[in-house]
Amino acid sequence: VKTRPWDGVSSHAARHTAGTDVAHRSKQVTIVRDFLGHASLHTTQIYVDKVSIEDQRTAIEGRRYAS
Repeated sequence: VKTRPWDGVSSHAARHTAGTDVAHRSKQVTIVRDFLGHASLHTTQIYVDKVSIEDQRTAIEGRRYAS
């Protein structure tokens, strides 16, 4: 229930929360883009929190990037 202006309770705040939840579960910004109906990944980035250091480590674990 909204109690005052700018209290963080709105349909737009719920949209941000849903986008962030999808990002954390899927780990794929393109899935978030499609879920939110964005035409651009740039717009989607606004809704996505920074990836945690643990998620970054998991993403690169076991890969070799240098020759």
